[in-house]
Amino acid sequence: MPAASPSLNSFNAGEFSPLMMGQTNFEKWSSGVKSMLNFIPRSQGPAERRAGTYFVSEIKYSGDKVWLAKFEFNTTQAFILEFGPYYIRFYSDHGVALNSSGGVLEVLSPYSSDDLTNDDGGFGLSMVQSGDVIYICCHTGDIAPYKLSRNSNTDWTLAAFDYAGALGPFDSTNSKRSQTVYTDQFRIWSSDGAARPDGTPTTTSLCTITSNTAIFESGHVGGLFYIEASTDKVDDDTGHNGYIPSWAAGTTETFSPGVFCRSDGKYYESMDGTKTGSTQPDWTAGAHQDGYTLWRYSNGGWGVIQITSVTSSTVAVGKILQELPPSVRNTTGKTFKYAFGDWSPKQGFPTKVAFYKNRLVFASRGKLWFSVASDYENFTPMADGYEVQDDDAINVQIEADSTNTIQWLAPGSSLLIGTAGAEHSCSPSTTTSAFGPKNIQITKESAYGSTGVNSVQVGATSMFVQRAGCKVRAVQADYESGSYSSSDLTVLAEHITRAGVVDMAWQQEPDYVLWVVLSDGSLVAMTYNDEQKVTAWHRHDVDGDVEAVSCIPDPNGIRDDLWLVVKRTINGVTKRYVEFLHAAWDAASESFAQA
Repeated sequence: MPAASPSLNSFNAGEFSPLMMGQTNFEKWSSGVKSMLNFIPRSQGPAERRAGTYFVSEIKYSGDKVWLAKFEFNTTQAFILEFGPYYIRFYSDHGVALNSSGGVLEVLSPYSSDDLTNDDGGFGLSMVQSGDVIYICCHTGDIAPYKLSRNSNTDWTLAAFDYAGALGPFDSTNSKRSQTVYTDQFRIWSSDGAARPDGTPTTTSLCTITSNTAIFESGHVGGLFYIEASTDKVDDDTGHNGYIPSWAAGTTETFSPGVFCRSDGKYYESMDGTKTGSTQPDWTAGAHQDGYTLWRYSNGGWGVIQITSVTSSTVAVGKILQELPPSVRNTTGKTFKYAFGDWSPKQGFPTKVAFYKNRLVFASRGKLWFSVASDYENFTPMADGYEVQDDDAINVQIEADSTNTIQWLAPGSSLLIGTAGAEHSCSPSTTTSAFGPKNIQITKESAYGSTGVNSVQVGATSMFVQRAGCKVRAVQADYESGSYSSSDLTVLAEHITRAGVVDMAWQQEPDYVLWVVLSDGSLVAMTYNDEQKVTAWHRHDVDGDVEAVSCIPDPNGIRDDLWLVVKRTINGVTKRYVEFLHAAWDAASESFAQA
């Protein structure tokens, strides 16, 4: 029989699994290879030898594992962030970023080694960027969110997110009428001698919160406390419960200034103490007359306190952040309507963060917390003070067969939510009204489950690591069915990721490549072009253990640079270096593409 030498004109199916060796009738068989090392298959068919890595700097402490993240303001202003134990360093323009004094640009952080690496071996921080600000959450749930801000290229600051100033979110309101609380309000003068512009000293409004049951713990300090007026007119063994009467038109008897009334769910304080007129109060700011009496808008029937100390299990002291309803400001004004803030050392803090529908989204413990629309740091439940509006903050629990840790968030036409046991989508329940507290639905899309490796956004596709850690899946919207479908991207090369995925980064230019770090220090990658039906895996050896990857545009903006942390042994000593993958040789110009 004569020898046959069939032509091989494409390698864009990449390396095949040994399990595929007998599948000669597979349509991509002629485009696959048994082994592909240090080559990058292109969508057009050829496989090009990749270039080497370029040394940038040793990390701060080579004995510590670090992670990489990106800050990308635009294609010409991009930074790589080195997250090490209790610090962040910066890289740009293929070098170490410097501060205004010429030293290494660095900021201190609250994150230890355990905070930086989660139980699945992935990066323990979740981040999202808005302009010059990055919001950061830690996987442990023990650290409040932080904000990393770029003031200039040489000046960055890291500060705790002011969740008290966000005036929310809150846990479920107590519904047991037998459990009541009341407050005793007082003021203190400024202890540091501070004064207002007119010279008068400042004061801080505080209150004591007293409960008839044991509800307070030391972990509540720093957290918020929501208290709502009860409209029940009930007498108990202590006397009147602080009930505030409704406004009535045309009263004939006078009353003293400082008396309160309820009107249309809102509370008003009499400023001059006269008879009532005929115009029912409905304003939500300032003081206006009802025809006779001048009524000041007080609040919408609820207030917010930040707990500053816990005296006992039934008594706490707090700073008043939003004016309290008049009925709860005294020892007889009891109410059962109260709630603790959802974020505190006791309750825990968010572990994931993203943006969706022009809202900042935090997640943890099976809950999603959306900010007020277009007001990213406002989580008050009722921005107007008295009733829920379409653009108010959203607090929603994911209904699931079992409580599963939220592993990643991926925004798109819907907000995709990956948990340890399933994948969900969050979106408006109807398209006829705005996304808001009354127009939201969460749908379970699949049940593959995920590890704690952050998802990667590739166009309209979200890529995540399946629960066992060895498969990379792609989630895409199926517009015909109105749901989402998920496909296994490792099915043709399941052997490549067998060690377990711990980090991923997407390089869009010049090739569509997903770079993947494995738990054994291996670097592998997948050329992915869904338009051309290209999914090609390839392996890479950099003569060291790769521990983290990230991508940002190169200084010229013509390609994306892959940055790596590589652990190497130099003269018998372990070193960890920050490096980037050099551009390939351009035969047409006889130069490196990025030179």
